[in-house]
Amino acid sequence: MARLRDLLRRSTPRKLTPIATQPGLRRRSLLLAAAASASLAGCAPPAGPRERSSTPELASDLSNALRTANAARFAGIFTPDAEGLRLSGLLWRNLIALGVIDLTAQGDALVVEWCGPGEILGAVEQVVPWLVDGRIVRLAPRGPARPLWLAEPITMLPGDQVGVIVGGSSAGSDARGLLTAAERAVHLLATSELRAAVTSWDGSLVVGVPSTLDAFAAVTGLGADVAARTQAVTVMASADSAPRIVLNRLAIAGLSTDELTTVLVHEGVHVVLRTPTLRAPLWLSEGLAESVAAASDRATKLRNDGLFRSSPRPTALPTAAELNGPDAARAYALSAHAVDAATARWGRPAVLDWLLDWTAPERPTEAELTATYLASLP
Repeated sequence: MARLRDLLRRSTPRKLTPIATQPGLRRRSLLLAAAASASLAGCAPPAGPRERSSTPELASDLSNALRTANAARFAGIFTPDAEGLRLSGLLWRNLIALGVIDLTAQGDALVVEWCGPGEILGAVEQVVPWLVDGRIVRLAPRGPARPLWLAEPITMLPGDQVGVIVGGSSAGSDARGLLTAAERAVHLLATSELRAAVTSWDGSLVVGVPSTLDAFAAVTGLGADVAARTQAVTVMASADSAPRIVLNRLAIAGLSTDELTTVLVHEGVHVVLRTPTLRAPLWLSEGLAESVAAASDRATKLRNDGLFRSSPRPTALPTAAELNGPDAARAYALSAHAVDAATARWGRPAVLDWLLDWTAPERPTEAELTATYLASLP
């Protein structure tokens, strides 16, 4: 099978827009699982009694209302005040849009599982209900991030093995371009050696696009400052959940469909490999994703080459602090170069094996990886 690099380089070269070359603009992968005690930080319970016979009963009531398409019965499970009415209306719209008709319980949490087009393993997200007189008045996310369906109204745009979920009251004129870019990214990933190396991937991508920067920060669990410097994130609600790509709408504004495809190829590598769950160093997971993305876009490759050629010669592999720091663009470029150097010496299959199992006994030492990287620099 031809190398993924060779396959992707058949694409037409394209020019990056200024937003894509802003210093510090980065992509991330995050595992959002957290202890229950941390999940409710900053979320005080509402005033009034908290009564319900059991969370399983609550899950059953919600599921029955969804299965029978009984909006009035669904609304009756929430408090009749303004907040309860807002929340019930939001969830009714969003859960129907996602195709959710069955909720389950785990401890004190409601479990919402939903699948995008063609998905086998769905997202598994938990929320903890706050009740007044036995009715829901608030749902708190279990973990540092809020599911997009709990943050704002959504519209689901289904495609061929992809789903684009757009936040806000309308999908917007750019949604179709996102859908096309996601379909292209799926095709590139599905016909690559990554698919052969990771047979557990079902060939699907689900992309969420919150409507505002505040919503993006809430859905990714990032602080406001970090969110503003982040272009895209691949998140997993838990280790057994399907990954979700979340895009910063402001950071991708003005990108062409081809440029969006490059972003989604990078994030798609994280999805295919489920990198938020892996123990390999950040330079390897981000470097591989950036290497694959650069191979799909000549302008990105040239930009990355220019970044490390014009910078002081490094003396070590990029650190997590550098990849998350103010000069992240250079660190990503150097990480991609380090992965390419390792690939040239040991082959891409071996690099993929190390990424998936960093404890593999045949893996080179840190000193060997560093020496190979430094020797490859101009």
